[in-house]
Parts: sequence; structure tokens; C-alpha cells
Amino acid sequence: MPSRHLQTLANNSHRPKWLAHIAGDGSSPPRLYAWTAANIPGSSGAHNREQRQEKDSRRIYILGIGNIGRLFASHLARLPDRPPITLILRRPELLTKWYSSHCQGLQIISPGGEGSQSKTTTHKTAFDVECWCETPPPQGPIDHPLPVNRLIVTTKAASALPAVDRLRRYLAPDSAVVMIHNGVSALWPPHGDEYLEQRYPNGGAPRFFAGVTSHALSSVGDFCSMHVAPSDSVIGPILPRGPNTDTEASCPCPEPWSTTQGLVPQIQAAKGLQFRTVPWRELWLLQLDKLVANTTINPLATVLRCRNGQLFENSHDDVIPLIMDRLLQETCHVIQALVSHPASASMVGPGGVEALKQRYTVRQMRHMVCDIGKRSAANTCSMLQDVQAGRLTEVSELNGWLLDTAARLGRIALPTHAALVDLVEDRVALSKAELARRLV
Repeated sequence: MPSRHLQTLANNSHRPKWLAHIAGDGSSPPRLYAWTAANIPGSSGAHNREQRQEKDSRRIYILGIGNIGRLFASHLARLPDRPPITLILRRPELLTKWYSSHCQGLQIISPGGEGSQSKTTTHKTAFDVECWCETPPPQGPIDHPLPVNRLIVTTKAASALPAVDRLRRYLAPDSAVVMIHNGVSALWPPHGDEYLEQRYPNGGAPRFFAGVTSHALSSVGDFCSMHVAPSDSVIGPILPRGPNTDTEASCPCPEPWSTTQGLVPQIQAAKGLQFRTVPWRELWLLQLDKLVANTTINPLATVLRCRNGQLFENSHDDVIPLIMDRLLQETCHVIQALVSHPASASMVGPGGVEALKQRYTVRQMRHMVCDIGKRSAANTCSMLQDVQAGRLTEVSELNGWLLDTAARLGRIALPTHAALVDLVEDRVALSKAELARRLV
């Protein structure tokens, strides 16, 4: 029986759902309410908004306080010249939890080495914490968000661009927006230009950056994460603008990207985050590289309910290498079509399309995936963590992105990826033998 995702794609236009929604939405961005400690019954938190400037250019707003958001907030709070930081929550009940008497604040636990104890870093007074929503608070002062100059978005991939889109009333052309999430940014070809045309037809979009991080964390509470495996990360601009696009592509952190509101230098200065800057073309390729690994390792580890390394502990009759090769064949087919598409012409760079096609071969990607899998052998992937916690997974933004892109580029068949999306979304757990019967 065909995957339901293949059937859906056959019946839909090639425009992703999020883009179709935006194209049909001519409304103004919502005016939001900023809930603070003063709106929480019995809260002991200070309400100091009246002491803040109308436009505090140094303030960093962090939207999304899952694992990566907590890591960013914790390390930015340790800077010697710490900027003011506001954590933006999406639900009032989280604000209530933050200001409750038993909440210790934001915590990052770093496991100790052999024979040493773990270390916990705790911050509470380092942050202003607000909840931005479309409903006014039932009690206390009525406030609205202030203009946002510097924004870090660390939500799940599916929520990242919708969250920024929802805040566009408060963003200016010189605002810096950094999005850190798994998967490929929705602002890259082939969809990014259409989004900007729909939302910013006369220009004026903020400056967008994206990051790729390999830090491994696991959640151990509403505001607490275990930093399982520190790693390096990269950050760079998306959609460079102006007459010097080619120059910007070859410069690791070109003007005006590196100095926009000083956000990127401050992220780099937070040494525990281990971020380096890269040109935008390299960033695009690194996001594609990580997508290849995530769409291979994560769904397989999730369906098999195993740690990453167990996928690579293969006997001579193991079917996992065969399934991985099928996934990689489908993935490389899509990426090779993407880099050959006219919408990607500005992304190709001096090596040309053929160089990128040679980069994205099954042989090259198999080597990369095996290397990543062995280096992260002890990790439980984020997709499996989500399933175990009863949360929505990012499979629709990872393997689903491949399905959407394949449909838009020419209805490329991806039966193995489509079947895995169904299995993950249905939260099916299988043995290797059972998975082989489904996919081989």
C-alpha cells in the first residue's frame, strides 16, 4: 500500500502548507500582549518594564526555551559584559511555573568526566521572562512587546519561521534574527524568495541568520537540560542582500552581517557555545549535510528505539546498511535535483553544479553519516526523545522537507522516506526484522 504521504503529495500543489497559508493570509501581524510577573497571581517576580528604555538596542530576546534555548541563555548570561536578556515564553502556564516558589531557574547540567561529579549551572535573576500571546492578561498591567532588535529563535523547526512571522510587527529592517533548529531553513531556495515577496513586498525584511549546531542535550525538566556532548557550531547569514552578494559569499562574516546589532559577535564571544561564522553558501551546504544525517539516523533510531551507535553495530546479515543506502539514494536524488534547479543558481558557487553533485553521492554521504553516527554513538537522538516524552517530532521538517522539495522539483519518488515518516508519526516501535519487512 502506498504511504499516505505519497498519496497526499499526489493530490496537493507543490507549495508547502506553511507557504500556502501565508500566501492566502493578507492580514496584518497580530498585536501581542506581554505577560510579566505582575500578571501572575502571588508572584514575587519584579515588574521592571517601566525602567527599561523604549528601545533597548543591547537586549537579546530568546524565543524557545527548550534544550538549545537554555544552552544559549545560560552561556550568554555568563558574558563579562552581559547584555540584558529576555526569555519569551509561548504559554502563560510556563510563566506561572517560572515565577513559582519552587522554580530554581534555568539550569544546565554538565556531566563530569570519569571519577568526577557533574556540574550544574543555574541562572534565574539574569533574565527577564515574559509570555507573548494574543490574549490580554486577566489581571495586572497591560503591556505589549517592545521593538526587537536582536532575536534568537530556538524553537522546533516547524515553529521557527511561523514564530518570526508572528513577530514581524516588532522587527525592523536592521533587526537581527538568528534561527537555530534542525533541518534546512525555510528561507533558502526554493521557498525563501516567495516568502519575502509575500510578507515584505516593498523590502524591509530583518536580517536573517541561521545556525547549525551539533551540541547534544537532553531535557530533564521544564527549565533544565543535561549537556550530554558539547560540540562545535556554525552561524552565517541567509539571503544576503545588496550589490556585493558574490563578495559576501566568499567572506566568512562580511559587513553588514557581522555587525548587525552586534548579535553574532556576542554569540561568538560566549565560548561554551563554540560558534564560528561561515559564508552563506557554506552554511547552506552544512545545513544540507546535517539534514542528510538527521533524516537517516533519527527516524531509524526512533522506530528501533535505540541509541545512535546501535545503528552501526552491524552483523553480516544486518538489513540496516541496506535501508540506510536506500534512504541515502533517495536523499541524494532530491539534493542533486535541488542544486540543479534554477532557483538554486545563486547558491551554487564557483565549483558549479557538478561539484555539488559529486558532494552529494551515496558513497560520500554514507561515509559522513557513519562518522557522525559513531561520534554520537551514546546519544539518544532528539526525535526519539520527543517520542518518549509524548511530544510532536520534527520528522515532518526533516524527512518531510525532502518529500515537499521532491514534489516541488518534479515529483521525485521517495518511498522509503515516506514510509518512515508514517512510522514515526504513528509512534510505531519495531525490531530490525520487522522494519526490514516494512521497508525492504
